[in-house]
Amino acid sequence: SSEVGLRLLQVLADPQLLQNHTRPGKRLDRLNAVLQQTVLKILPMENTNGRDLVESGQLCERKNGRGVDPNRNWGVDWGKKEKDYNPSEEYPGKAPHSEPEVQILLALAKELRPHTWLNVHSGMYALFTPYDHKAVVPNTSDARAALRMLQRIKELICQQCVVGSGGHSVGYLAHGTGTDYMYDVLGIPMSFTWEIYGDENATFDDCFRMFNPLGKQQFDEVVNMWVDALLHLFELLPTHPATGPVFRNVPLVKQDAEAAAAAVEDSGDTVMPVASKSAPTAAATQQQQEAEQQEDEVEGDN
Repeated sequence: SSEVGLRLLQVLADPQLLQNHTRPGKRLDRLNAVLQQTVLKILPMENTNGRDLVESGQLCERKNGRGVDPNRNWGVDWGKKEKDYNPSEEYPGKAPHSEPEVQILLALAKELRPHTWLNVHSGMYALFTPYDHKAVVPNTSDARAALRMLQRIKELICQQCVVGSGGHSVGYLAHGTGTDYMYDVLGIPMSFTWEIYGDENATFDDCFRMFNPLGKQQFDEVVNMWVDALLHLFELLPTHPATGPVFRNVPLVKQDAEAAAAAVEDSGDTVMPVASKSAPTAAATQQQQEAEQQEDEVEGDN
């Protein structure tokens, strides 16, 4: 996850790299128009002491240097324990926000008041919305629009990704997570957790293989794939009702414009699906990409 953040910074700082990840023409113009009105805060690593423990050989460690899981230390549903609770894996600390990692992130989020919060993990392929502590997606127009954004990214980038509520899709409930706090308490309308890699063939105790690509080629493929996903996330910001007014002058491709219109018309009383595991076929995905390209050409690409 750290490497994705660092690679994104490289791409955004180099116009040629950014063009390599898109293509010359209307899509690049749209992306640049969004980026010019967007403030990004990227923290490549939250749990530095935990990373030190992993690099010292404790490859399955997820807690910080004080023995606390920072992603169980937030103040929404903090301290609740499921029947399979294991303190050696997910100890939530002595009190909500007791850990320095959480305090730093909370102070930053309160200062910035972002429209989007993205917490990047590995262990599987997934695009999660709240909630983690219960198996539902919030039944609000903001949440429905955010889910549509993730479904679009799934179609374009990660067909194998599970999409929906973390509490429903991951197979267990997680209490005291950052994503739930950002959505419920700070009111950040697009609060996401992305799981960007997982080897389902790895054994339970082979945590390096489970959480990390093996070899430079696979590593580069995974990192570049998720940089592409982030660029699509930026492009989709105008489709969300919370950020649409900011980007009202940014032209959208037809499918994204329809999603934006649906978000504006959303009355707030639609039943929300909790997860989507279906993936389009490779042929359908190719047709979609070709349609986008044709649409750009109709708009007058150089």
